[in-house]
Amino acid sequence: MLATIRVRSLSRRAFDGNFWLIKEMTSAFLLHG
Repeated sequence: MLATIRVRSLSRRAFDGNFWLIKEMTSAFLLHG
């Protein structure tokens, strides 16, 4: 039970990190493109 919640929170955090990274890369690409 706790392991499932922990994995779910970790996956959510990783998803947020990837989204932020993609957004930063996209903005940088648009600015310097």
